[in-house]
Amino acid sequence: MQVLSGSSQARRATESARSAFTRLFNIVRRPETIACGVLLFIAIMILEVTGYAAVARIGMLNIAAFAIFALLTDRSDQKQQRTPGWTTQRKTRFRTVLLWIQIVILGLFIILSARDLLWITGLTPLTTAFIPYWSQLEFAFEPTVTGSRLIYGSYQVAPTLLIALAIVLFFFGARPREMGVTGGQHSWRQAWLWSCAPLLLFVTGRLLLNPQAAFIRLIWSLCVVAPVQELLFRGALMTRLSRAFSNGWGLVLSALVFGLWHVGLVSVSIGATNLVVGGAAALVSYGVLGLATGTLLLRTRTLLAPTILHGFVAAAFL
Repeated sequence: MQVLSGSSQARRATESARSAFTRLFNIVRRPETIACGVLLFIAIMILEVTGYAAVARIGMLNIAAFAIFALLTDRSDQKQQRTPGWTTQRKTRFRTVLLWIQIVILGLFIILSARDLLWITGLTPLTTAFIPYWSQLEFAFEPTVTGSRLIYGSYQVAPTLLIALAIVLFFFGARPREMGVTGGQHSWRQAWLWSCAPLLLFVTGRLLLNPQAAFIRLIWSLCVVAPVQELLFRGALMTRLSRAFSNGWGLVLSALVFGLWHVGLVSVSIGATNLVVGGAAALVSYGVLGLATGTLLLRTRTLLAPTILHGFVAAAFL
C-alpha cells in the first residue's frame, strides 16, 4: 500500500509539474508576452548603451523577480477560478461604443495627469505647464496640488479628482464589480506571498533606520498612493483594455502605460535628460511593477492584493 501511495504521489507531482510547464509555455508563446519581452529587452539595451548600466541591471533583477514570483505563486487549480467580472458582459454594439468612450476618457486623463513633472524637469516645453480647463479643474479638486506634485512627482492623482473620473466612467457603463472593487478570491494569500520580499526590505532598510519616517511613508503608500493608482490603472484601465482585447493584452498594455506614466519621476531619480532614457528606465521599474499587480488582479479578481503589494513596494523602494 505504501508503495502504491508513493507511486501515486509521484505521478501526481509529475502531472502537476507537466501542467505548470504547459501553462508557462502557453503564456510565453502568446503575442502579447513576446511584445512585452521585446520592449523590455529594448529598454534594457537603451539603458546599457547610454551609460545607465546600473539601472539596466536593476531592471533585469526586477524582471527576474517578477517571473520567479509569478511561477512560485501560480495555482494549479486554475479551472476553479471564477470568471473575471469585466469579461462576463455580453458584447453589443452599444456597449462596445461605451467601452471605447471609457478608454478614450481614461487615456486623456492619464496623459494630462502625468505632464507636471515633465515640464518641471525640462523634458517637455514650458507651454505644457498650463492647459486651459484641465489645470483649473486640478486646482479646484486639490488646492495644494503644486506642492504635493513637487514632492511626490506628478504621479499622485488627487483622490477627489479620481472619484470624479469614476463617476464619469459609471455614467458610461462601468460598474464596481467589473473594476475589481467588490468580490475576489485568494486575495490575502496572494497578497502576502507577493509582498513578503518588499516587506522584509522595508523593515530592514527603512523601519529599523528611521521608524517614524518609515511608518508615515508606509501609511501614505498603503492608504493613498497604492489605492489611487491601482484603481486608475488596474481597476479602470486594465479592465477596459481586457474587455476591448483580451486579459493578456489588457495586462501588458496597462503595465506599459503605468510605467511610462512615471517617466518624469524616474528621469529625475536617475538624472536622465531625455524622454527615451527616462521611458526605458520607467518600463523596467514601474512597468514591471504594473505587470506584477496586474497579474494579481487576474488571479484574485479584486484590487485588494495589488494594492497591498503596490503599497509595500512603494514604501520600501520608491
